[in-house]
Amino acid sequence: MSVGVLTTDLGLVVLSWDAALERMTGIRAADAKGRSLEDIVPSLAFRPALELLREPLVSGALQVLAPAIHKNLIPCPPLEPSAVFTEMQQRVVAGALRDEARVVGLVITIEDVTKRIELEREVAAKLRDADPATRLAAVNRLAAGGPTGDLGPLGSAMRDEHWQGRTQRV
Repeated sequence: MSVGVLTTDLGLVVLSWDAALERMTGIRAADAKGRSLEDIVPSLAFRPALELLREPLVSGALQVLAPAIHKNLIPCPPLEPSAVFTEMQQRVVAGALRDEARVVGLVITIEDVTKRIELEREVAAKLRDADPATRLAAVNRLAAGGPTGDLGPLGSAMRDEHWQGRTQRV
């Protein structure tokens, strides 16, 4: 899993930009620091993500930019080649950066979730397949908690060795 971190001031001017973000975006820290996010990502000015990023500055509440809706904060290619996506799919979390009780900026994490979303789509397609064996293999993959992630209680119920237990729990 690749996660990059940046911080900004109240005006969304970048204060820090870590090595993971350099690797993910191709933007050097020296080129990002001291510049506004809108300057680094010009398309941001025309996207709802910008207002969502500003929300923690006012409310202090975390904001999550889900890849299903926002795709990415900083357009860039995925770290690993993707058969589906030309741009990295990113899960972005923005929170208030505080100095004692006072909000002084944002801390933003950007996680590359491209591979996970690609795998989820693959499993979803197999669950819709006309072939029962293909669907069963997809269900077993989910039950095993494989590369698509842990399903929590649903995963535990699906792993029950008795079919009656599986149907009662699900």
